[in-house]
Amino acid sequence: MTLPVEGCTFAFFGGGQVDELIIDNLIAKYANITYIAVEPAAEELSKFKDLVEYKSDKWCNVTFDFQKITIEKYLEKNGEKQFGMVVVSNSAYHFKHLEDTTMKLYNCLVKGGMLYFTMGDGGWTKLSVKVGEYYCSSNLNFIGIQAIEDIFKRRLPYVKYQTKCREYWIDVTNCFDEESQSGSYKLDFFTQIYKFRETCKPEIKEQLLNYLRDECCKKDSNILLLNANKKDLIILRD
Repeated sequence: MTLPVEGCTFAFFGGGQVDELIIDNLIAKYANITYIAVEPAAEELSKFKDLVEYKSDKWCNVTFDFQKITIEKYLEKNGEKQFGMVVVSNSAYHFKHLEDTTMKLYNCLVKGGMLYFTMGDGGWTKLSVKVGEYYCSSNLNFIGIQAIEDIFKRRLPYVKYQTKCREYWIDVTNCFDEESQSGSYKLDFFTQIYKFRETCKPEIKEQLLNYLRDECCKKDSNILLLNANKKDLIILRD
């Protein structure tokens, strides 16, 4: 991976898990790196700061700028800045204006720059999209990585991009056991609906659980496994 400018990176992330691998690769190629970390949740930003402190010796040539702010607010204040790389790790779910913000991030890149998305794919994403047919939220987009691909196919049909899928499976058998508290927690997490079992209308709950079982999972003996793949989307600016 060769970027057109010396390691100027823009990140929007959770606790820095994805960014750690990226930074480790960048420091092997660039003498000095500026890494701007944008995250509105103080707890998540704190996790990344702890990681930076832990790896301070290895990351001594990286200058970090921590911004406790939403991506939209950051772009409003810094719309003229350009970057060699923009990292969007599991964050597009929370974009207030999905298409507009995605294109603004692309336009932040210098020529030859890289825009990197990592998001869910597979059965979990299928379930999320299905949930979005019944629920809407001003703070959450019920989407997967395909929604980002579709934006670029529509807006920039000749843009260069590549994808990579990583396969994961999660045992969700207890999601179908009404007495299982662990299953309830999983359903809340997968659907992003607090107390899903208690608050969801019975007819909608039945449809979503049937969809989860029949369309999003595979059966292995008596175990139901949810396909929770991750997919990376890398877009290069001409």
